[in-house]
Amino acid sequence: MNAGQRAMPADPSGDMHWLQAELRKAQARAEAAEELLRAIRDGEVDALVVNGRGSPAVYTLKSAAEPYQLLIEQMAEGALTVSDSGLILYCNSAFARIVGRDRQRLLGTALDDVVVQTPDMGGIMELVRRDQVQHEIELKSPIGPLPALMSSVPVPLDSGHVRGLIISDVSHLGIRLVNEFIISASADGIFALDKHGNIQSWNPAAARLHGYTAEKIIGRSIKTLIPPDLMDKDWDRVRQVLQGGANITIETQIRTKSDSRVDVSESLAAIRCGNGDISGLVAVVRDDTVSRKAEQKVALLMREVNHRSKNLLAVVQAIAHLAARDCDPREFAESFTKRIAALAACHDLLVRSNWEGVEVGELVRAQAGFCDHPSGTRIHAQGPAIRLTPGAAQALGMALHELCTNAMKYGALSVPDGAVRLTWDCAESQLNLIWQEADGPLVRAPRSRGFGSTLIERALKMESGAHVGLEFLPQGVRCGIILPASALAAHEG
Repeated sequence: MNAGQRAMPADPSGDMHWLQAELRKAQARAEAAEELLRAIRDGEVDALVVNGRGSPAVYTLKSAAEPYQLLIEQMAEGALTVSDSGLILYCNSAFARIVGRDRQRLLGTALDDVVVQTPDMGGIMELVRRDQVQHEIELKSPIGPLPALMSSVPVPLDSGHVRGLIISDVSHLGIRLVNEFIISASADGIFALDKHGNIQSWNPAAARLHGYTAEKIIGRSIKTLIPPDLMDKDWDRVRQVLQGGANITIETQIRTKSDSRVDVSESLAAIRCGNGDISGLVAVVRDDTVSRKAEQKVALLMREVNHRSKNLLAVVQAIAHLAARDCDPREFAESFTKRIAALAACHDLLVRSNWEGVEVGELVRAQAGFCDHPSGTRIHAQGPAIRLTPGAAQALGMALHELCTNAMKYGALSVPDGAVRLTWDCAESQLNLIWQEADGPLVRAPRSRGFGSTLIERALKMESGAHVGLEFLPQGVRCGIILPASALAAHEG
């Protein structure tokens, strides 16, 4: 790419038109070489001017022992003569370079050995014998098949029929076309600047990112894309690269056509001519909006994890302290282990949801799994999909665990025919949940509040401002829980 190149087409058809134009130029050069050979052969040319490394040199063909060879050795196109049977009798240095083989070893080699045969070709010598007609062929080379144009002219000799071939390597056209397609298909904005900082090329991704079409932006200064408050710093970076500084990659912002800003990662690299002079630079601009949001989300999650970890340790400490105070030391290890397992089940659900909340149904299934019958028929749960905040989910999960544990020890789940009906719904932006036991043993209200009752009532109220009504009715324990809108994930500010 150089600073004076054309605008990159936004669609493949533009590249095809360009490729066809380049092929026509190659054909014209080959035809000119053939015409010059004919003119020399017919005696119409007396001298030849050859551009060398120094000043042009003039050769008088009449005094040259081999005027054809003098001309052919200066050609950029490959040139060779082949016998009527297809043996290479002579080739110039350009042809040997194109096929990547030693020039002397090519002499006496069959033309078939350097040309890729295709099913529709019908033999390379059939093409060679067609005068003044250019053919598209592929040459064998160490790097694989190379596309080329071939034309043929007869060379009259007394010793027999010889054909002169002109070979034009057009592989660079294909490589450039591939590069054009890569740039056009890139998801990153890619454009080139001249040495004054004016935009010279513009790919489709740059158009999408900045909002300018190629027709509207090419020729304008890159300053058009720099926000005013970043002008001095970003323009100075561009000038540093244009003045020979090292290539750089920076995180910055661009200004779009609609005057909005976009976070980007921008790489700037100098474009150098063959003599090493800088003629401009190429910029590759990547939209960092999604990645930066992801980074911010990760940072937020890390803070949330840190906060929740401290809360979790505080909860574990409280469970250990209260459980040790209220239960028999022989039962402490078992009850404490089960409560920690219930807490871990809540956290598993939170981790799977990236700490964005847990649905009530998932929470019920996780806690009921510790005590329900394998068939899952003793706890009848029903309710819509309602997502709770992490704090509310953790508190409700622990409350459900205590209700299940109490039902297994003393309530409906302690007898074969007992069952629990658990329902919830959302009304007036708050969650209403009811736990109702039935067909269990006769219930008598406890004389004092144990750890389980305390956890159910206090934890939910402290964490999410819930209202809890726990009743020990003769026909079965009933617990009504009302969670406010602030406990619902959809209503988080």
